[in-house]
Amino acid sequence: MIAGWRCAVCGTTVDIAQPFAWRCPRATADDPYHVLHVLEVDAGYDLTDDLHGDASNPFLRYGPRLAWWAFARANGMTSGACVALTRAGRRLHGDAVRSIRPAPARSAPTCGSRTKPATSPARTKHDTS
Repeated sequence: MIAGWRCAVCGTTVDIAQPFAWRCPRATADDPYHVLHVLEVDAGYDLTDDLHGDASNPFLRYGPRLAWWAFARANGMTSGACVALTRAGRRLHGDAVRSIRPAPARSAPTCGSRTKPATSPARTKHDTS
Protein backbone atom coordinates (compact mmCIF):
# COMPACT_ATOMS: atom_id res chain seq x y z
CA MET A 1 0.00 0.00 0.00
CA ILE A 2 1.31 3.46 -0.83
CA ALA A 3 1.65 5.61 2.28
CA GLY A 4 3.27 8.65 0.74
CA TRP A 5 6.51 9.90 -0.74
CA ARG A 6 10.10 9.85 0.53
CA CYS A 7 12.88 12.09 -0.72
CA ALA A 8 15.81 10.10 -2.11
CA VAL A 9 18.23 12.87 -1.08
CA CYS A 10 17.25 13.93 2.44
CA GLY A 11 14.72 11.29 3.53
CA THR A 12 11.88 13.75 4.13
CA THR A 13 8.49 12.07 3.92
CA VAL A 14 5.36 13.62 2.43
CA ASP A 15 1.93 12.19 3.24
CA ILE A 16 0.00 10.70 0.31
CA ALA A 17 -2.96 12.98 1.13
CA GLN A 18 -0.86 16.08 0.44
CA PRO A 19 -2.00 17.65 -2.84
CA PHE A 20 0.54 18.68 -5.48
CA ALA A 21 3.43 16.75 -3.97
CA TRP A 22 5.60 17.18 -7.05
CA ARG A 23 8.87 17.81 -5.24
CA CYS A 24 10.47 17.54 -1.84
CA PRO A 25 9.55 20.44 0.44
CA ARG A 26 13.26 20.78 1.37
CA ALA A 27 14.35 21.38 -2.23
CA THR A 28 15.75 24.87 -2.79
CA ALA A 29 17.03 26.87 -5.74
CA ASP A 30 20.59 26.01 -4.65
CA ASP A 31 19.75 22.33 -4.04
CA PRO A 32 16.95 21.37 -6.49
CA TYR A 33 17.88 17.71 -6.91
CA HIS A 34 15.52 16.28 -4.30
CA VAL A 35 13.44 13.50 -5.85
CA LEU A 36 10.33 11.97 -4.30
CA HIS A 37 9.94 8.19 -4.50
CA VAL A 38 6.88 6.18 -3.57
CA LEU A 39 6.85 5.10 0.08
CA GLU A 40 5.17 1.71 0.42
CA VAL A 41 4.11 -0.04 3.60
CA ASP A 42 2.85 -3.58 4.13
CA ALA A 43 -0.85 -3.52 3.32
CA GLY A 44 -1.62 -6.52 5.50
CA TYR A 45 -3.55 -8.15 2.65
CA ASP A 46 -2.79 -9.64 -0.73
CA LEU A 47 -3.23 -6.96 -3.38
CA THR A 48 -3.51 -9.57 -6.11
CA ASP A 49 -6.88 -10.63 -4.67
CA ASP A 50 -8.22 -7.08 -4.84
CA LEU A 51 -9.38 -7.19 -8.47
CA HIS A 52 -12.73 -5.42 -8.07
CA GLY A 53 -14.40 -7.99 -10.30
CA ASP A 54 -12.41 -7.17 -13.45
CA ALA A 55 -9.14 -9.08 -13.69
CA SER A 56 -8.71 -8.05 -17.34
CA ASN A 57 -8.50 -4.32 -16.56
CA PRO A 58 -5.00 -3.52 -15.28
CA PHE A 59 -6.15 -0.19 -13.88
CA LEU A 60 -8.56 -2.04 -11.60
CA ARG A 61 -6.25 -4.97 -10.96
CA TYR A 62 -3.43 -2.77 -9.75
CA GLY A 63 -5.52 0.21 -8.61
CA PRO A 64 -4.65 -0.11 -4.92
CA ARG A 65 -0.96 -0.09 -5.88
CA LEU A 66 -1.21 3.22 -7.75
CA ALA A 67 -0.44 6.59 -6.17
CA TRP A 68 -3.57 8.28 -7.53
CA TRP A 69 -5.73 5.59 -5.90
CA ALA A 70 -3.98 6.01 -2.55
CA PHE A 71 -4.30 9.81 -2.83
CA ALA A 72 -8.02 9.52 -3.59
CA ARG A 73 -8.60 7.11 -0.69
CA ALA A 74 -6.63 9.33 1.72
CA ASN A 75 -8.82 12.26 0.72
CA GLY A 76 -12.13 10.50 1.37
CA MET A 77 -12.91 8.64 -1.84
CA THR A 78 -14.20 5.14 -1.28
CA SER A 79 -12.75 2.12 -3.03
CA GLY A 80 -16.04 1.82 -4.89
CA ALA A 81 -15.74 5.42 -6.11
CA CYS A 82 -12.19 4.72 -7.34
CA VAL A 83 -13.51 1.68 -9.22
CA ALA A 84 -16.35 3.76 -10.72
CA LEU A 85 -13.91 6.48 -11.81
CA THR A 86 -11.62 3.89 -13.39
CA ARG A 87 -14.52 2.28 -15.23
CA ALA A 88 -15.74 5.71 -16.41
CA GLY A 89 -12.26 6.37 -17.80
CA ARG A 90 -12.40 3.08 -19.64
CA ARG A 91 -15.73 4.06 -21.18
CA LEU A 92 -14.27 7.40 -22.27
CA HIS A 93 -11.00 5.95 -23.56
CA GLY A 94 -12.13 2.41 -24.30
CA ASP A 95 -10.05 1.70 -27.38
CA ALA A 96 -6.85 2.82 -25.70
CA VAL A 97 -7.54 0.75 -22.58
CA ARG A 98 -8.66 -2.31 -24.55
CA SER A 99 -5.41 -2.21 -26.50
CA ILE A 100 -3.37 -2.70 -23.31
CA ARG A 101 -2.53 -6.37 -23.18
CA PRO A 102 0.21 -8.28 -21.42
CA ALA A 103 3.24 -8.78 -23.62
CA PRO A 104 3.52 -12.35 -24.88
CA ALA A 105 6.22 -14.39 -23.21
CA ARG A 106 9.14 -15.00 -25.53
CA SER A 107 12.36 -16.78 -24.95
CA ALA A 108 15.44 -14.62 -25.01
CA PRO A 109 18.09 -15.34 -27.63
CA THR A 110 20.85 -17.56 -26.38
CA CYS A 111 24.35 -16.25 -25.92
CA GLY A 112 26.27 -16.21 -29.16
CA SER A 113 23.20 -16.19 -31.38
CA ARG A 114 23.03 -13.47 -33.96
CA THR A 115 19.95 -11.52 -34.82
CA LYS A 116 21.49 -9.97 -37.94
CA PRO A 117 24.49 -10.81 -40.07
CA ALA A 118 27.82 -9.38 -39.10
CA THR A 119 28.97 -6.45 -41.21
CA SER A 120 32.35 -4.95 -41.73
CA PRO A 121 33.08 -1.60 -40.09
CA ALA A 122 32.03 1.39 -42.11
CA ARG A 123 34.82 3.10 -44.03
CA THR A 124 35.31 6.80 -43.75
CA LYS A 125 37.00 9.19 -46.14
CA HIS A 126 40.00 9.24 -43.79
CA ASP A 127 40.62 5.48 -44.03
CA THR A 128 43.88 4.72 -45.82
CA SER A 129 43.62 0.93 -45.82
